[in-house]
Amino acid sequence: MRHAAVPPITLEAEVLHFADNASAKTASMADALRDADAFGEELVSQRRFWQLDHRRAFRGTSDWGQQG
Repeated sequence: MRHAAVPPITLEAEVLHFADNASAKTASMADALRDADAFGEELVSQRRFWQLDHRRAFRGTSDWGQQG
């Protein structure tokens, strides 16, 4: 994890810090999900990704956020 030279001390800086962190984590997950060699025919990756803190990734589907 990357740390700022000076920790955020204002509300705006803290919000920006968390937004930047969320954006980086989302990009890392998207990169991992595009790695076809890591999945083969499986929904869960066969290897762990260093950019995901050594976790495996799931590229199945979800009904999260759907109505009904």
